[in-house]
Amino acid sequence: SNMTGDPAARAWMIQQQTYRTVWQHMTENRNIRVMQYSLAILRGLAVEPEAQDILPRLGLVPHLVGIFTSSQATGFLKTMVLDILLHLSFKHSNAAMMLQPNVMAVIERAAKGDENQEYVPVGVAIIANLCENIEHHDTIISSPLFEIVQSLVQNDNTA
Repeated sequence: SNMTGDPAARAWMIQQQTYRTVWQHMTENRNIRVMQYSLAILRGLAVEPEAQDILPRLGLVPHLVGIFTSSQATGFLKTMVLDILLHLSFKHSNAAMMLQPNVMAVIERAAKGDENQEYVPVGVAIIANLCENIEHHDTIISSPLFEIVQSLVQNDNTA
């Protein structure tokens, strides 16, 4: 996973379709350590725009939701899940997927800090990225995600 810190290594890993091998290990093996290493690699690759297209097509997002909502998932796994969702939220074409009720529920839980206050900045950053997508403004504005943003905004009238 340390190789994913290098842009050239990330490009090579994507070209070699390393994500497919990682995905296979992650989905076929329920060992927590394998899941941890797999998520670490996918998190590193997810910074690349090409990976932001590829990873959702693999079916990663429902798996991420499952990990985040699992009572057996460690805080470290949940942090990696949120980091991957953050990277995926940069790609506007991923917005519809990110606004599915089960994914929004994860983002909402993170942004509210119900489980862990350390998740709040990442949850709010994901919401901010989604708000930049004009095509989905109506969905976002009518969702609980927008209520979270409103509750965090302070100005002269709300302070």
